[in-house]
Amino acid sequence: MNYVDDLRNEIEAIRKETRAGLLPREQRLIRIQKASDQYALAHATQYERERRLAEEKGTERPLRQYDAKLLEQLANLALHEELTDKSQYKVREEEYPFLSDMQMARRTEGAHERNTGVQKGEAPFINAETIATNGRNYAVPKRRKRSIHEDLLRDEQAMIRNKERRRKYNEFTAVQPVITYIMGEFVS
Repeated sequence: MNYVDDLRNEIEAIRKETRAGLLPREQRLIRIQKASDQYALAHATQYERERRLAEEKGTERPLRQYDAKLLEQLANLALHEELTDKSQYKVREEEYPFLSDMQMARRTEGAHERNTGVQKGEAPFINAETIATNGRNYAVPKRRKRSIHEDLLRDEQAMIRNKERRRKYNEFTAVQPVITYIMGEFVS
């Protein structure tokens, strides 16, 4: 059994005790710190061993990274109370709330909501992305595409207006009678 399996077993033991309510936060944090320190030390010694072996053989140095999923599970265990809080109002009640994966998905994508047509307490962040605190929408305005019906109606109204404009213009430019005034023949 290697150090990664040891960490997995320790994470599972901590998780079981935490869910059973046998491990308070202070003790849990001490065990998490101890497990992560052992993992980091074992990881460093394994990397050093592989590096020396690669130097002796003249091959490329190994690239060994930490197991991110296991470290994330440790972090989630440290924040167990915050992540398992089912309160809908934790954002209002706490200054820096932690959202579970499902709550975060609900806020970012609008996922995990019943499609009843009624918006409940949470909406995706994208809905409020461009709304300022004063309530004004500062999004770049986008024109919507007109429907075929709207285009036909618009063309019909434009043709009616064009007929009226053409009639007035022809009337104005047509040959008009010349009215002459003789200024010098005023009789008083």
